Amino acid sequence: MIEAPANIQLHGNEYKEECIYSSIDNFNGPFDYLNYYFLCEIVFDDFSFKSPYHCYFFLRNQFENFKNVHTNYVKNSNSDKPHGDHIKIINQKNATELFQNEEIIYYDEIDTSDVKRKALENINNIINRLTISDLMEISLYFSENPEWENNKLAWMEMIQRDKFRKYDKMRENLKETGMREIIFKMNNDEIDRMKNKSMVKDFLFFGVIDKKGQNYLGRIYMIIRNDIIKNYEIYTWLLTNCNMQTDENLAADIFIEETYYEKKPINNKGGEDKKKKENSNKGGLNHKNEDHLIFEKKMNNYTFEKKEYICFGKNETNDIVCMNPSISRFHCVLYMCEDFQVYLIDVGSKAGTKLNNCICEIHKKYKVSNNDVISLGVSKTTFKININVEKVLEYLDKRECEINKKMELMNEEINYPIGNKVFFRLKISNIYYKCNEYDILDFFKDCGQIKKIQLYNMPLKKHINQNIKNIKAYKEAIIDVFDEQTSANILNRNECFLYGRKIYIVYVPMKNDGKGDNNKSSYENVAERYDMELTTKDTNNSRESLILMKGKNAHKKGKYEKSKKYNEENIENKKVDIRNIK
Repeated sequence: MIEAPANIQLHGNEYKEECIYSSIDNFNGPFDYLNYYFLCEIVFDDFSFKSPYHCYFFLRNQFENFKNVHTNYVKNSNSDKPHGDHIKIINQKNATELFQNEEIIYYDEIDTSDVKRKALENINNIINRLTISDLMEISLYFSENPEWENNKLAWMEMIQRDKFRKYDKMRENLKETGMREIIFKMNNDEIDRMKNKSMVKDFLFFGVIDKKGQNYLGRIYMIIRNDIIKNYEIYTWLLTNCNMQTDENLAADIFIEETYYEKKPINNKGGEDKKKKENSNKGGLNHKNEDHLIFEKKMNNYTFEKKEYICFGKNETNDIVCMNPSISRFHCVLYMCEDFQVYLIDVGSKAGTKLNNCICEIHKKYKVSNNDVISLGVSKTTFKININVEKVLEYLDKRECEINKKMELMNEEINYPIGNKVFFRLKISNIYYKCNEYDILDFFKDCGQIKKIQLYNMPLKKHINQNIKNIKAYKEAIIDVFDEQTSANILNRNECFLYGRKIYIVYVPMKNDGKGDNNKSSYENVAERYDMELTTKDTNNSRESLILMKGKNAHKKGKYEKSKKYNEENIENKKVDIRNIK
């Protein structure tokens, strides 16, 4: 919520006039840096541009051959001009190379092949040679990038975030606007002068025309301003523009070995007197303190597990604090990218950053490998990097196994429909009441593949001397598996502890008498038999009578055997039953 200044009285027109005055809707003069056409370097996905408009032109359009020029012109201008005039205008603007592509080329985040990347780099260089007015003139002859509509908001935010990250003065100016509303406002004269009428919808999306529009560019500015105020701006820039990894399971463990030198005085009085005597003989009056100091090499180790980025700098909030005067408050960042590589970025330091004694350009990412050495400013302190990806590989292997199991299950369902499969069914009782299906699956994950699981509540008997409110329900589960080995592995977990409670597992024989509905899933049938049904309640004795099974012979199957002795005596019989069913 925007707070009004203390000297403003919140009455009628006076307050409304102040709101109008306090908004920023003229991107000229002191606010020219907000202008869409302001000349400043923009880097988007390692493509460099002269201005935000150059980048917008590159992202919005798809680049074709001369044969489509006339069609695009008619579509974008709603007029029919002779074809020869188009070629003449394109030649005058020195933009012929943009129309010499054998295939249609446009920017796409997914397609990152080397051939396409090289073609886009060539187009990038041609666009940077042209002025903004030239780009506006030839924009009539291009059609829209098919990826633009779905990505324009995210791409525009990346453009603006890169601009404010690179230029400290712009960042400070934006911060000083405080809580004022920022509106990208265009007048009707500017729209009339716009030759490509298809671009009007973009300006209605990013700005406001005659009090109509969504003003997303203004909103982006205000979001960035809020991030600057709260010191989130660098983190968000890494996230949006540098593809920083956000899944901690995919972040490598990084070990950093810091090597620094500590000064220590020499406690040698005789040597000191001799030094003074030599200096006096030479006419020297001053003696430097460094002559009495030695530098002792020391080391310090840092460990960062599953951390997306590591900050270096003088500020105490950094992960590694460096107090040398040449080091900036926020000097550089080491971060894990989505391509599973570790990169180093100097985020605007005054004295620079070196990677293996090579100076790093500001806001440019550099790939870091094992045993690489980082040094900051003129400090003699060095940081040796060691990257351990074993945990990441283990996690990826685990995910691959899970995906393969799911694929096998899907193939099984396709090749062998449920109606033709034979289930092995087991019943688990005395389950802790807070357990869910995922807890059960995790508990039996090493036993084999579980096809289906049904979990249902089973209230305990309430005794006379117990408080009814303190009674907790327990649960039971029905598990279906497809193979005998998995069934045997699950049975071996009988009387193991799950969440501190001993569980009991028994085999449930399945008899197919042929009278049931063949199309109805046997899983649904067992779910129906084991549903819970409340029948009577005796309030005097605080007891409830429950029927756990419905249908024929339900009263004969209402109790489960829970002792280990019973299960051990019958486990061989159960295995025989499984083989007979199979």
